[in-house]
Amino acid sequence: MTELEACVIALIARDGPCTAYYVRMSFEQSAASTWRASTGSIYPLIRRLVARGLIRSRQDGDDKRGAKHLSVTPSGHEAVRDWLLDTPDWIGDASADPIRTRVHFLMLLGGDERARAVKGMIETTQRSLAAINAKMQHLKSAGETIEWLVHKGARAMLQARLDWLDEVSAIVRDDGAGGLRRPAAL
Repeated sequence: MTELEACVIALIARDGPCTAYYVRMSFEQSAASTWRASTGSIYPLIRRLVARGLIRSRQDGDDKRGAKHLSVTPSGHEAVRDWLLDTPDWIGDASADPIRTRVHFLMLLGGDERARAVKGMIETTQRSLAAINAKMQHLKSAGETIEWLVHKGARAMLQARLDWLDEVSAIVRDDGAGGLRRPAAL
């Protein structure tokens, strides 16, 4: 089972019964861009999970739009339980980070452009951090402890990125540091 499949089943188990639209909107509003799954990926994924017997879809007779409500089957609950208890080594690895990837190639820019690129990376991370802080205040006042903890983890990652970007910025400003040379040819 993929991480996305497991997250969809877990979301339905936690919040369901719910509609596929609810699932899609929950992912769209995620603080992590990785989980902002599109309509084109969520709806087919839900159909596959129904076909595999991990979730069920039932027509709501009261809904004039014909929305189907999703719930988790016993097999789906077991799959989520197994997923939550499984801790393979790769889940502790550094996550993909487009900013870290861009820093890897800063030597392709001139000095002023490097500084401008890093400044933009810092500013966009600061905006994300401000949004997480605002969301955390709302979650805390609403008593949403688990969601608050999830966002606290996101905030810690963003703060660590800002600390690292301060180091990157200092090296970019100091051309004599030699930290942005092209790697030697293999």
